[in-house]
Parts: sequence; C-alpha cells; structure tokens
Amino acid sequence: MSRDRAETDFARTQRQSLFDFSLQRTRSDFEFNLSRTRQQSNYDRSQKRSTNDFYLSRRRQESDFNHSVEVMAEASAKSQMSIYQRVAVQRTTDAGVLMTNAQDQLQQMRQQSSDLESLRGMGVSDNTIQQLGLTDPENAQQLARFLSEVQDDPRLVQQFNRNIAQRIKAATNLVTDESSSNWEEMTRQYNQGRERGFDDFRRAQHRAQVDFRRSMDQSESDYERSMDQQQEDYERMVRRQSTLFEQSMNRQDEDYDRSMNRQSMQFDKTMTRGADDYERSMNRQSDAFDRAMTRGADDFDRSMTRSSNAFDRSMTRGEDDYNKSLTRMVDDFNKQEDRAN
Repeated sequence: MSRDRAETDFARTQRQSLFDFSLQRTRSDFEFNLSRTRQQSNYDRSQKRSTNDFYLSRRRQESDFNHSVEVMAEASAKSQMSIYQRVAVQRTTDAGVLMTNAQDQLQQMRQQSSDLESLRGMGVSDNTIQQLGLTDPENAQQLARFLSEVQDDPRLVQQFNRNIAQRIKAATNLVTDESSSNWEEMTRQYNQGRERGFDDFRRAQHRAQVDFRRSMDQSESDYERSMDQQQEDYERMVRRQSTLFEQSMNRQDEDYDRSMNRQSMQFDKTMTRGADDYERSMNRQSDAFDRAMTRGADDFDRSMTRSSNAFDRSMTRGEDDYNKSLTRMVDDFNKQEDRAN
C-alpha cells in the first residue's frame, strides 16, 4: 500500500514538474520571441531614422554646397579678372633663377619666423601682426624694417596695438553692417544652422518621447502579463495543495478504518487464541494431575514394598546380630569362668 502510494505520488509530482517545466519553457520562449521582436523593431526603427538623418544631412550638405558654389562663382567673377583691366603679358623665369629664388625665399621665411618671435616678445599683439600682414612671405622685408623701427622706438608697440584694436572695432562695424553681403551670408548660415539644430533637437525629443512611451507601454504590458502569470501560478498551487490535502485526509480516513478493522480482527484472534490456550492449558494440567496421581500411587506402592523389604532385612539382621551377641556373651562368660578357676 505504501509503495503504491509512493509510486502514485511520484508519478503525480513528475507530471506536475513536467507541466511546470513545459509552462516555464513556453513562457521563456514567448518572452524571448517578444524581446527579439522588439529588438528587431527597435533596430529597424533606428536604421530607418539613421537613414532619414543621413539623407537629410546629405540634402543639407548638397544645399550648402550648391549655395557655396553660387557664392564662390560670384566672388570669382569679381576677383579673378577685373572687368576694368586688360589682360597683360606675363614675364617668365628659367629653372636656375627659380632654384635661387627658392633658396632665398627659404632663408627669408626662416628669418621672418625669427622676426615674428622677436615682435611678440616685445609685446606686439597678434591682431597687429595679422592686420599688417606680417606673416605673409611677401611682406618679409616690411617685417624686417618694422622690427628695426620698433626696436629703435618701443613706444610704437602700444601705439600700433591701440590703433589696430580701434581699426578692428571699426572694421567690425563695417563687416556687420546690415547692407554687407558677407554679413548677410554669415547671418543666413548662422540662422540656418540654428534652425536646423533646433529642428534636429525637436525631432530627437519627439523620437525620445515616442520611444519612452513605447517602452513604458511595453513595460506595463510585461508587468500585467507577469502579474497574470503569477496569479495563475498561485491559483494552480492552491488547487494542487487543496487536492493533496483532500487526498491526505482521505488516506488518513482509510488508514484509520483499516487500522480499526485490523485491531478488531487482531482482538478477535487474540481472544480466540486465549480461549484455545486456556483450554489446552486446562487439559494439560488435568492430564498432568492424572499422571502425577498415578505416579504418586505407583511410587507409594513401590515405597511400601521397599519399606517392607527393608524392615524384613532389618529384622533378619537384628535377629542375626542378637544371636551373635548371645553367642559372644556365652563365650565371654565361659572365658571369665575359666580364668576364675
């Protein structure tokens, strides 16, 4: 019985474990496929956004490039060849002269670098150097002369720095004049960059909000599904416990009835055995008493016979001893009489 119950409980536990494993595996597969689908969707969405951003940036670059080409073409038309000057014949130079010029220019560039360091060491500002064009190799000789004059009169440093600062301020007013085409172009590019940046910012914010809402919706859906699964698991566990409890109570009732029946049968057997044993014991005692009485009578007869035989032997021996004593007394009396004579 216990082995059958153990096998039944083992089989039921195995079925329940297999069911729980299958259910958990099904849920894991569902969660994996759902996560994979979401990741694929997020990847596709990110790819689509990246592609849209790429083509948007490319369109902007093409637009900026085309606009720059238009501006460059307008500037080139004004700067490359002046419409007020005729095309003049240019002078050409041979290779030897070019090499000599290259070596002289290298030496002048090195000297120019040294002179610039000397000027900066004397306090000449970068704005002054830039406005005078002293970094231009064509102005190397002007730089050497300017350095010589500044060394002779160091007060020129402050004067030039102050004048150049005022010049830059005045030039700034001219450059930023609302009628300046360059300022208009710079303002257009700045405003366009701000608008594009703000547009990109709003688009990124909108995407972030959409992604956040989607993530929150997915999290809420996952939470509700998890709570439903937990509720389902809890109810299944309660049903199993209730079933096991009822089965345990039924088994206890069966065991109790079986135990009472066994005890009743055992009591009947015990009483029957007791009566049989009592009867056998009484029969044995009666037989033993009869045998004891028979043996007692036999022993008494044998004892009486033995006592009679012993008495006879004793009387015979007493008579013999008495005769012997009388004979000895007569002999002793005769011996004493002979001795007295």
